[in-house]
Amino acid sequence: MLEIAFNNHAYRIPDRWEELTPQQFIHLVGLLRGFTRGELSTETVRALFFLDAAGLKLKRIHNQEQVDRFAENVYRIADQLNFMFRIEYENKKAFSAFSEGTRKVLYRILPEELADDSAEIRAARKLKKHRVIDAVVGKNLIPEVPLRRNTIRGYTFDQTGNLLQFDLTAGDFIDACTVYDQFSETGDPVYLDLITAALYGNPPIETIRKIDPDTKAAILFNFQSNLLFLQENTDYAVLWWTQPEKSKKKATNRLGFSDSLYTIAKAGYGDLQGLKELPVIDFLNLLIKELRDAVLALKESKKNNAEIAEATHLTLAQVNFLAQ
Repeated sequence: MLEIAFNNHAYRIPDRWEELTPQQFIHLVGLLRGFTRGELSTETVRALFFLDAAGLKLKRIHNQEQVDRFAENVYRIADQLNFMFRIEYENKKAFSAFSEGTRKVLYRILPEELADDSAEIRAARKLKKHRVIDAVVGKNLIPEVPLRRNTIRGYTFDQTGNLLQFDLTAGDFIDACTVYDQFSETGDPVYLDLITAALYGNPPIETIRKIDPDTKAAILFNFQSNLLFLQENTDYAVLWWTQPEKSKKKATNRLGFSDSLYTIAKAGYGDLQGLKELPVIDFLNLLIKELRDAVLALKESKKNNAEIAEATHLTLAQVNFLAQ
């Protein structure tokens, strides 16, 4: 949390995704959707998020000078809220040549905003760059959705230390990934209802339709950010290394989890229905075990890693990881 002083008051403002309340998260996702559509600048997103998180409302001010001063102070303070954006440099090779400390600073802050006039910062100012949404989230930020007559409970996704809690079944996880791909490709809102159902206990679809669109959009955003967390911050990342050239914006089910279910059933780990009821963590562990067993078996037959990659249709990076 950030401690921010404003108008003679101190406010505690989240500066990590995992610190957001459900209401703050839903509001921020709405702002980020406006940014994606080109309706809001990054500065406006951060300013409006600050006002919401601080519980401040714009009062009617008739003096234009006071209006300008208030807006200037809000925008200045909101500059500290960087967790929802990162800086993307078009020339990644040039950016990677900077020192680790410089890269860490420039990940969040534009070089033009720094007083530092070192050679690396001056070079960074010449590079083409822009802010993009940065959402790799280790938590389900909407654990439940209250409705008029009942509350539906969603999945648990929470990283505490080295222990990941993720309590979807394999079947619901596969359904959610599959439907997410379909929604990404078509934008059809029916898929948004289906993914919400898969993640929130499969209530009747009539119940799902009662959830307001902003909440459903935030649920989708949260699931996508959780997939990115699996891909970037856990050993399960190897399961998504099949197409490294694809943008991180679209965390999709390119491995084919449905096909993998049939593969591990055929390998004798259980029948399809039983495997669908497995906790998703156990299912992902089985997938990695099956891949590793296949790689090591070929390794024992004296095949090199490039030959193993060709035989298994895995990438060389996957084979290198699994052969360890």
